[in-house]
Amino acid sequence: VDEETFEQAFTENTCAVFYLPSSEGGWVAPGALDLKTTIQVSKKHHVPVIVDAAAQLPPKSNLWHFTKELGADAVVFSGGKYLKGPQSTGVILGKKDLLDWVSRHNFPNYDIGRMHKISREELVGIYNAVKEYVLSDEEEEGNQATWIVNDLIQEFDKSNCFTFESSYPNEAGQPMPRAKMIIQSSKINVELVRDYLLSKENPIYTKIDNGYIYINPMMLSLEEYKIVKASLLELQEELK
Repeated sequence: VDEETFEQAFTENTCAVFYLPSSEGGWVAPGALDLKTTIQVSKKHHVPVIVDAAAQLPPKSNLWHFTKELGADAVVFSGGKYLKGPQSTGVILGKKDLLDWVSRHNFPNYDIGRMHKISREELVGIYNAVKEYVLSDEEEEGNQATWIVNDLIQEFDKSNCFTFESSYPNEAGQPMPRAKMIIQSSKINVELVRDYLLSKENPIYTKIDNGYIYINPMMLSLEEYKIVKASLLELQEELK
């Protein structure tokens, strides 16, 4: 959509603009109006912009980038995903007047948010998840993800079954690589590999995207990666 078309969409009933951002290579379709222009047009109409940044961590800087730097009125992050908090929780940051509305309609008040309340244990969980994330070593985590991808590339470099190449950024546009599997043998296909990995004693879920399997190191510990690698080596041996 272009700027003119977007501006024509505003009416007296427009209460907010909800925007899903992504880096190049992420899952937002090409042609979306950029966030900076979206905010500029919305401000002309005095309409707040709320950013759906559920999967936009890392980097940590996104915690303030959309609001402080770009001028969005509020931004929402998933409490699960990379924050590793309770999956039913979330984090909303932004202007006080909007957050006051959230509080007013949220638990423990008897309003629309009452039915969606979360437990006190989950509140403690998301608080600690955010605290641990802010204090974590983002560079080290990125280096580990890159190491895992490069290790797969090197390990299967001469394989007649499948090889790997780096795909960057990942499917959500997050600044981390994935390992893209390239099938080299007519004996197998992506569905066979997916089903094989799922059938293991420690099941491994892999994403099939546009006909390719991806190994995403983003949430993998090194111990978990060893399990993934061992399963891939077993599959390779069985196919020889």
